[in-house]
Order: sequence, then C-alpha cells, then structure tokens
Amino acid sequence: MGVEVTRLNASIAKKVGTWLLENNHTKRGLASSLGICVSTLNNKLRGKNTWSWDEVVRLSEILGCSLEDLR
Repeated sequence: MGVEVTRLNASIAKKVGTWLLENNHTKRGLASSLGICVSTLNNKLRGKNTWSWDEVVRLSEILGCSLEDLR
C-alpha cells in the first residue's frame, strides 16, 4: 500500500471515528449501512483494510459531507 493511500485511509478512519462518537452512532449501524460486517469495519478503522471507492462515496452520503471532506 502506498504512503498516500495509507494517509487517506487513516484520515477517513479518523473522521469516521469522530462522527460515530459525536453523533452517537454505532459501528454496527454504520457497517450495516455500508453493507459490510462489523469486523470488516473495525479493520478499516484500524488501517488493516483499505476503503473501496464505493464505501467512500457511501460514507460521504451517510456522514453528510463531501468527498473532499474525507481527505
């Protein structure tokens, strides 16, 4: 995985984690909305798995932000 991809994944994970805390949402609910299991979401939040483009687009819709905001 390239450095830029690693940074982007870390940025997305941080923003998703903050959103979960600030908005009182659960990982289970977010995982369900993304169509993935909770363990996969946890791996993405820990940087073990990368976010797919479709997941990033869906995250922007769920979080109510632009794709640029997830950078």
